[in-house]
Amino acid sequence: MGPSQNTDAVLLPAIKKTGLVLIYAVAVCVIGCVLLWYAVLNNVAVDRSISLVSGTTITQKFSVNYSGFYRLGIRAQRKFPHRELQCLLGINDAYGVKECSQTRLKYVWTLDCDRGKTRYSGSSDKISGGAYATDWMEVEFGGFEAKHWQRCTLNLNITDASSLLS
Repeated sequence: MGPSQNTDAVLLPAIKKTGLVLIYAVAVCVIGCVLLWYAVLNNVAVDRSISLVSGTTITQKFSVNYSGFYRLGIRAQRKFPHRELQCLLGINDAYGVKECSQTRLKYVWTLDCDRGKTRYSGSSDKISGGAYATDWMEVEFGGFEAKHWQRCTLNLNITDASSLLS
């Protein structure tokens, strides 16, 4: 009776310690995964869905994930013919898209980085370019230089837009 009781008394604390270590390891993994998810979500260039309804204000805070030049743009899915979507987004091309049957997208924007030390701003009146693909079209309205992990806030105020873009 004596030797088996000593073995049970030694094994029980060892099992408790192993269980506590496993629970601790799982908790650390879960917290680590949540922190990693948060870092990835908030440390990429702004690429989020937004509403293009007149009167909408979009504020997006983010950290840049590399040092270099970033471009700002609005990308829309191609649900309309090429020229019509160009018109809706306010893109003029070499052929001179000027007449639109719908309201062109109008907006003003500001970008603050490093807690307001660096500030950029503009409007839809000055478009710096555009990009096209089979399933989307993009209007580029600005760009900025940033350093790795720099915190920025983009404010975009939609002042006028066609209901087709909503």
